[in-house]
Amino acid sequence: MMVPSDLTRGTGANGVAVGSAAEAPGPGCEVCGQLGEAHDKYLARLRRDGRMRRGLTQALVASMGFCPGHEQLLRSDPELRDWVGLRIDEARAGFASLLSRTRLQDEVLQEIVFGARNHCPACLYCRRLAGHRISRKLRDIQAGRDRASALLSDRLCFEHARQLTERCDGGALKSRLLRALRRKGKAIIERLQARAESGASMCCDPRDTAALVEYVFDTVQAASDAGQAPGMDTVSGADLALFRGSAAAGFVSCPVCRELRQARASWLDAVSSTIRLEQPAWLALPTCAEHLGICLDGQTTAGLRALAGAYIDAAFAARRKLKPVAAPAKKRSRNSLRWFDPPARAGAEPPGGDAAAHGAAHPEEDGEELSCYMRLHCPGCQAADIALRGAVSSWLRAYACASQAGQGGLTRQLCLKHLAEALIYAPQQNLRASILSNLQAGGGGHIA
Repeated sequence: MMVPSDLTRGTGANGVAVGSAAEAPGPGCEVCGQLGEAHDKYLARLRRDGRMRRGLTQALVASMGFCPGHEQLLRSDPELRDWVGLRIDEARAGFASLLSRTRLQDEVLQEIVFGARNHCPACLYCRRLAGHRISRKLRDIQAGRDRASALLSDRLCFEHARQLTERCDGGALKSRLLRALRRKGKAIIERLQARAESGASMCCDPRDTAALVEYVFDTVQAASDAGQAPGMDTVSGADLALFRGSAAAGFVSCPVCRELRQARASWLDAVSSTIRLEQPAWLALPTCAEHLGICLDGQTTAGLRALAGAYIDAAFAARRKLKPVAAPAKKRSRNSLRWFDPPARAGAEPPGGDAAAHGAAHPEEDGEELSCYMRLHCPGCQAADIALRGAVSSWLRAYACASQAGQGGLTRQLCLKHLAEALIYAPQQNLRASILSNLQAGGGGHIA
């Protein structure tokens, strides 16, 4: 969601003054703006870069296909639809050929299958760019070419400011960045609270959503209707075509994908109910950037205040939850005549010394560890994981009861991502071997 230029001046979306420049959100996140351009460049390179087109099939084998959002987006592009479908079918045939030459227990295959859920060539392209841009801005701060307070307060959204802070090593600079990040989060909450209490606007200002996260590179910017070309007038991070079941999504043949779409719609309804009924945030409100970006579209100011509060609290709670690591206690030598240790004297130092009593310093806290903690406790991620396991289990039960011909048809229905999940969750070795044999027999015959 690129912020329109007329909303960056003196008034909000409803014409109400937003206050001084210090109180109002900045013109937009610099990293988000570059990511939006990079996403369009990736699609453009797929159209004309011969080297990238030639290597796409191998990349799809290594990642077990695109993520559902990018696959749906590419299949909706009239120019790329047929070509991308052929490359995905070639990747299925390539994975089947790889299985015919090696065993599933091979280290390379294990890495491909177990990493399929988080791997996508398009997402990887955006993640690398985001990491490069954030690292460059951190180096500018360390070299004194930029001020941390100005960068975090005005020119980065909260999510990318958090990522920049976690990339910094410990020391005085990280302490300054953390203080600036806390000030940024507090300012966002106070501004939204003031707008919600004033009742001046029922619709949230687009700049308020941009202050949280303007572009989520783990999701896709999808066209808001079926006739719109991708990358033209898009909405931020909310894959409306895929996750909200609009007509633009079309029919998805993979049964697990259909179940996940229904579960996503149910979770979005739960988010709306939680906000409307003012229920505890931990019931449904997201705590990861991906699901936050999906929920931001069309929220009222009060709803955005609830979402922002839950997300910002979770960002700092993840840091507080990291417990100090205690040094292992040293065992005292026991008297051979006693089978127990006598009680410690009053005021005596416990075994292991001061390190065991007070705990050692925190381990190195990198951004990946904190992001994993936030995703682990995100109700949206939990709902998706429960739906995924249930859908895969239902498919495996149907597969086990089907005839040999029916098993081949069920195998061809699964997309590559969920084929990997089926191989992981298959309860019996003979069931897994049957899925592999049907995959090798079917080759690239995916039902699109």
